Amino acid sequence: MWKQTIIPCIDKLRFCRSSYVRLSRPHRLAKSLATDASWKEDPFWTASVRKVLEKHPETQYAYLDSTTVLDCARGLVKDDLSSVLVFEKVQEKLRWIGIVSERDIVRKVAAQGLPVEKTHLKVACTPRDRVETITIDKTVQDVVDILVSKDIQNIAVLYQKKHGDAFREDCYGVLTSKDLSNFFLRIPENSRSLFDQQTVKDVLESKGLDKSGDNTVYQIHQSVSVDEAIQKMDDHKVGTLLVTESETNRHSIVGLLTERNYIRQCMLQGKNGRETLAKDIMIRDLPCIRLNTTISQLLTIFHKLGERSLPVVYQETAVEDMSKIQPDQLVFVSLKEVLSHCLMVRSSTMSS
Repeated sequence: MWKQTIIPCIDKLRFCRSSYVRLSRPHRLAKSLATDASWKEDPFWTASVRKVLEKHPETQYAYLDSTTVLDCARGLVKDDLSSVLVFEKVQEKLRWIGIVSERDIVRKVAAQGLPVEKTHLKVACTPRDRVETITIDKTVQDVVDILVSKDIQNIAVLYQKKHGDAFREDCYGVLTSKDLSNFFLRIPENSRSLFDQQTVKDVLESKGLDKSGDNTVYQIHQSVSVDEAIQKMDDHKVGTLLVTESETNRHSIVGLLTERNYIRQCMLQGKNGRETLAKDIMIRDLPCIRLNTTISQLLTIFHKLGERSLPVVYQETAVEDMSKIQPDQLVFVSLKEVLSHCLMVRSSTMSS
């Protein structure tokens, strides 16, 4: 268990070849659910952060700040992670200094034209004083509260360790909205009533489609270079772009370009971003997520694709082929928004 050796002497660490170290209808629903006594002990919302991460300690990794972005990206892909801790060596000991995420790699390195094989994590990581934290005894509900209120993608998990007569907080790992969706799939299906009864339509209603700026769908043509696409992501502070192809005066949807598939399909494949086109690396065969899709189904799709934000059709339609849907019929919905909506419904239930 890496948490037991998180601040060891550096000569006791084992480095692997890739240069990282394994450190072992809301109100109606509320009324119907309020009669169920087990609702207050919901296995998802009341689960501790420790339980969410219980399968993680042996697959959690931390990197030295001298590790290159390229080596870090390789490790993220190998272990299907989106964020990891960054440490520095101080007097033969390790000190946690921040977090590096896929978003950091894209915005701070790729979008700035920095060479990934020479840029170190000290440059790319989000420093510790800008990282939100939570203790390991808190619940999933506490995590979602912070992710939503602070509008962040990840949160550092701390635990107390006794040193003499005092307690010191050490870093246990990183928790993301993706971890929460993965954990959701681990709870019994008969305990998912809230997620089964809520739909995409409910999420969009709470999201508020009439709010200015909330529903912009940024798109690029399939012939745009990957470098241009990454720059557009950085300019608009988004992690997902819709990819289209012209068809007379209308646009046909052909795929999705995300920070994650840029790292996997371009950066780690050694492709030149100036010469590689969006259509060469985009995600194809997008699922058609409609208004009647349940939250349980949506979370399963998020898990399958490994993405944080996906386009959904917000108009009533029987069409199931995304290539026949127009961009102005879509809106992006994030994992955070889905979890935020479900938390709102739960809070309404608890107060009724």
